[in-house]
Amino acid sequence: MTRTQQQRLRRQRHRRQSLFLTAWCSLVLGLVFLVFSLTSGRYPGEGGGGDTKVETAGAAVEAPAVSLREAERFGGLSLSLGLGGDVAFGTSHTAAFQAAGQGSPWEGIKTFLAEYDLTAVSLESPLCRGGSPHPDQASVRLRGDISSAAPMAAAGIDALCLANDHVMDYGARGLEETMNLLRGEKLAVCGAGSDRRAAAQPLVLKSPGGARVALLSYSDVEPRSYAAGEGTPGVNALPSLGELSAAVSAAAGEAPYVVVMVHWGEAGGREITSRQREIAYVCARAGADLVVGCHPHFMQGVEMVEGTPVIYSLGDLLYPQRDGFVGGLLAGCRFEDGYLARLELFAVRCGANGASLLQGEEARKALEELAAVSPGVELRISAGGDSASLELR
Repeated sequence: MTRTQQQRLRRQRHRRQSLFLTAWCSLVLGLVFLVFSLTSGRYPGEGGGGDTKVETAGAAVEAPAVSLREAERFGGLSLSLGLGGDVAFGTSHTAAFQAAGQGSPWEGIKTFLAEYDLTAVSLESPLCRGGSPHPDQASVRLRGDISSAAPMAAAGIDALCLANDHVMDYGARGLEETMNLLRGEKLAVCGAGSDRRAAAQPLVLKSPGGARVALLSYSDVEPRSYAAGEGTPGVNALPSLGELSAAVSAAAGEAPYVVVMVHWGEAGGREITSRQREIAYVCARAGADLVVGCHPHFMQGVEMVEGTPVIYSLGDLLYPQRDGFVGGLLAGCRFEDGYLARLELFAVRCGANGASLLQGEEARKALEELAAVSPGVELRISAGGDSASLELR
């Protein structure tokens, strides 16, 4: 047994023990409360006679809410989650796409999206008509047409992570317009909000089968002025490592599965930084089932950190500025019995006319490159070369 497997087993054992103790205590408290409720209205008649009467308010007696969350963990509910990297739209993207004669920029990956209960991607460009260019954006400013929202929803995208270095490119007004548009299309959002507290809220998604996953979105890159404040809108900037640990632990108490997506590292960088590893370690120790990165614009390797898989960069999924670029990943996650059981990775081509899955030898080559920068992780490339899997249970 490898050291990584031992770490994962220790982490699982500790987690199960903690959950068992919490569930057991909650059950005992619930039984005590039930007995008290049933007996509190029964008194011997004064003077030694008379019938005994039980009075109730007619309300059902329920165990504390925490026991319901723990029962869900132990109930073995399964869930599948598809994840994609950075998505951005240009104002001319829709017209160019329609001119190409395709119905949606998501056509090339619709088979992937259909395979999962839930899907989430990182949206970098605001989708707005209003707002003013933010003066602190040192690189290119991104803005997509509002018509880009509906095809995302129609394709099966469920959630968008907004904590990044571009979604505020057109200021607070642009962000507000973007969030209202997305919510109007029934697209859930996380990682940005009207103030710091709202931006930091985890997004709890529920599968058709009833299983839940908490999604947290953080930005660890410039501009720092994009961060939400006490009374100002913005993105969820990565807090201190202690606060990060507490937030991940709290999310683990709200849902049986926890995924943390972080905008981190160096733009255009292929090397994993010490800062990325430091953040990943904190998330893993705090109870994250999976840590996923974006921002470098290239795929980066996979590592096991304290028994938790970390994908350091999914690269770009849909980015008009990087037409034809091959270097992105889609991740398929299968959760079972309270843990991430299987992780599957697919290589994608990022194009102005949409994202598409690589196949055959082209896919195999890309995934072999990924495996080469993922030391200590056994990525098994399929016979056809179309995917690479990591068995975790």
